[in-house]
Amino acid sequence: MAGDTIGRKLDPRLHQFFVTKKQHARALAREFKIEAAPEMWAYFDAGIQDDWATARKLFTDLARRNRPSGDGTADHSVRNLVWAPLLEAQLGYECFTAMDLKFVETFARGTIDSIPRGAIYFGGTDPGRGVITALVKSHAGADPFFVLSQNPLADSLYLKYLRAIYGKKIYVPSEDELNRTFEQYKAEAAIRLDEGRLKPGEQIARKDGQIEFKGTVAFMGVNALLAKIIIERNPTREFYLEESFAMDWMYPYLTPHGLIMKIDRSPLAKISGAVLQQNRDYWRKQTAQFLGDWITEETPLKTVCEFIERVYRDGDLGGFKGDPLYVTAERSFSPRLFFGKLRHAHANLYEWRLKQAATAAEKSAMKRAADLAYKQTLALCPDSSEYVRRFGELLKGQDRLDDARRVVETGLQINPDSKRLRQLAEELKE
Repeated sequence: MAGDTIGRKLDPRLHQFFVTKKQHARALAREFKIEAAPEMWAYFDAGIQDDWATARKLFTDLARRNRPSGDGTADHSVRNLVWAPLLEAQLGYECFTAMDLKFVETFARGTIDSIPRGAIYFGGTDPGRGVITALVKSHAGADPFFVLSQNPLADSLYLKYLRAIYGKKIYVPSEDELNRTFEQYKAEAAIRLDEGRLKPGEQIARKDGQIEFKGTVAFMGVNALLAKIIIERNPTREFYLEESFAMDWMYPYLTPHGLIMKIDRSPLAKISGAVLQQNRDYWRKQTAQFLGDWITEETPLKTVCEFIERVYRDGDLGGFKGDPLYVTAERSFSPRLFFGKLRHAHANLYEWRLKQAATAAEKSAMKRAADLAYKQTLALCPDSSEYVRRFGELLKGQDRLDDARRVVETGLQINPDSKRLRQLAEELKE
């Protein structure tokens, strides 16, 4: 974390968030008779007192103690129900201090104001959990909606935390259900392993007749099954998603919803023209705020690439009509990586719909929507070689080889050390 937070006052809402989270943690400790490590309370106190150097040092040590050791054991004075509100305080601090507050506000208001009361929201990224938890009226009180995080659903401690704060109002999977979900995932993964259909990055092996798995893709597979259970067992609630990693089963149920997405209760035959228009209008306004109002469906891809090279590579802001802070922010936790990811989630959805399209009209609509979303993603966040690669591969699959080469070439201007982009560039030469 940047050292410039030391000795200066931060947004007063962050101070209040630490106060609230300490109260929340104390209530959990009393209810469940938890003997939490003194350093956990010292962490909250350091944040309340704006002593961020101490807070950061304490969090680093507590995070180490929260992780299981080599023999699989953990420090239970840290790995307990107090950990979740402490982590949420830390995520709030990181997001409030790493990005300019106006970008935090844009995400918070755009998300919170778009979700109806009583709905269930799945956050994905650190801001998707930390910022929303900090700026809703009451996280523990589910006011105005329930805030869950999709990434740690497979963690029994996190599910216990959700049951403790929300279990009387919504259904949260039990410990037994979590264990059955792990077994379900292993059974399905075993079939994929035997049939040679493992997902990209899925690390599955059979040892002594037993299925073993590790890695992000595998655990997100378990998280996806748990999210499905939560949706099915809360039939009267609406659901919204700020995507972390794609959950394959969700794609037929997803529609773009402002910055995030809505999870419908039944599979959708297609995304309506009205929703597509709303999404175009919303993101035109959003990209205009950051980059100037110039990216439309008709904007040539060449123009987008030239903008990236001029503004991001060369730092030439002559004639630039967007927000200079957006394009010049440090990369470590820049708004580019965050808002680019939000738009890329929509591009992924449109790309999936394009591959599933049953009619020429739907295929044409999804192709246009995906093309615009990818152009906006590229302009919002050329920093990500992954987004560049995905767009390049989509264009390659459409036999738009010159466009694919142009996109990858531009990506390499920003990320010259990307091995995957260099590999794709070589493939496109052939």
